[in-house]
Amino acid sequence: LSIFLFLFSEEKRSLPLSVIGKALGVTLLYAIPLLILNGMGLVSGPYSFLKIREQSVGKTIFWIITILLGNALLALALQKGKNLFSDNKKLLTR
Repeated sequence: LSIFLFLFSEEKRSLPLSVIGKALGVTLLYAIPLLILNGMGLVSGPYSFLKIREQSVGKTIFWIITILLGNALLALALQKGKNLFSDNKKLLTR
């Protein structure tokens, strides 16, 4: 529902590519403190890929790259979809 509302009812017509960097920034703002707290043993989780004391360094790096890449691809797809929809909307209203 939130993706549908974002694509079809947001006022802003198109989105710059900088939204991808912002999406990654927000993800890192959440992940870095949790990785540190998991590493110190003060927190366990909340997701299995954040439990860095229970997995190898290679597996932790794999999960970080996988999640950031997935996040970037999702943000890019939403950005492209929003821009494509807004371009078509402009054509229909002319």
